[in-house]
Amino acid sequence: MLAADLEYGDETFDLETSIESASRIITKWNSEKEYHQRYANCQQFIDELALALGVNLKKHFQGPLGDYLNQLRGEGQCEMAFPLTKGIFFEI
Repeated sequence: MLAADLEYGDETFDLETSIESASRIITKWNSEKEYHQRYANCQQFIDELALALGVNLKKHFQGPLGDYLNQLRGEGQCEMAFPLTKGIFFEI
């Protein structure tokens, strides 16, 4: 089962087109790729899937969370923590 919010900001997505795009990426990863911590990991799959749906996750996740996801993309693992910015630190 696939569940999706077909609205992203001011954009909306056609359900049929979205399912076709997701199906192509899922099929590609299931048939052509083998998991590798650095070159074919879960975050890279999600990035490619999101791009096929027209969403650039790298553009939208910046700061500490963006740094965390970049490390996860590149290394396939990272600490389950990320540094707090001064603004977040003072709010806590």
